[in-house]
Amino acid sequence: MENAPGPSPWYLQSKGPRLPGLTWTSAGDARVAAGKTCLMRGDDVVLLVNMYCYVESFSPGLLVIWRQAQAPSGNTEPVKMWGYQHRNLEPLSKSIEELCEGMQERRLATLAATSPVFECELPTTISEESVSVSVPGPLRVRSEMLLLCQSSAIIPGPQSGHGNLALMLLNTASGTLQLYPQDWFNDGRVDLGYQWVTRVARDAKTGRIHGDGIRIDPFILDESMRGRV
Repeated sequence: MENAPGPSPWYLQSKGPRLPGLTWTSAGDARVAAGKTCLMRGDDVVLLVNMYCYVESFSPGLLVIWRQAQAPSGNTEPVKMWGYQHRNLEPLSKSIEELCEGMQERRLATLAATSPVFECELPTTISEESVSVSVPGPLRVRSEMLLLCQSSAIIPGPQSGHGNLALMLLNTASGTLQLYPQDWFNDGRVDLGYQWVTRVARDAKTGRIHGDGIRIDPFILDESMRGRV
């Protein structure tokens, strides 16, 4: 779990990917900068990351960022993903405050002067069955990715707290994904909004998926990947 990515700014500023010549730092205390994180090369901002983004370093030199926007009602938004070659990131020319204002006005997840090497969207509206997706080539250096998302396909049970948390298993080799509703969390035994799952990772030895979060105990998923052991 130590290397598993968690949402920004909480995990990014303290446990973000270590990148040569680059550092993660808070965008500041101003209201417009709240929750935003800068990737710095010396005194230059080369990337600005909004709240609730996951950031992970891939080889070689690839920085992968993903985020799911909140949908007020209806179908949940897809998980959007971007890939940047961090060595090629150019400085952003405006002040941090101006950059934060622009990000907020445009409701951006990331802001960079350099275009991403790829962008993709992963759907969240089909649960419990395999869905074919287009997987960018740079992601195929790994056999799978584990992502947390909200899914409008999850039907609350009779004792549910109306949570719709799902584990997304993205098989990069086959170009498929599947959502596994997190019944143990969604069924009302937790205080939704106060307690939340932030990270998951697979144990290479046992094959089990481990996770942790805010105001919850660490957990291990059972074989169904919907309940805890």
